[in-house]
Amino acid sequence: MRNRLLFIIPALMMLVALGPLPYGYYQLLRLVAFLSAGLIAYGFLRRRREGWTAVFVMVALIFRLFGFPRGT
Repeated sequence: MRNRLLFIIPALMMLVALGPLPYGYYQLLRLVAFLSAGLIAYGFLRRRREGWTAVFVMVALIFRLFGFPRGT
């Protein structure tokens, strides 16, 4: 169940993010997506699934490295 929440929580937050929300919500979303993708990548690494590990490491890096400047 906990593993499913790592997928479900960021997905629901991204759906909510389609509406107009304060900037702080999008900052929180970036953090949650980064942490979730990192934990998912670690789980795949422990199971020796290198392909999926690489995919989720890239997702984590995208959410961590690329932020939107305030006002866009």
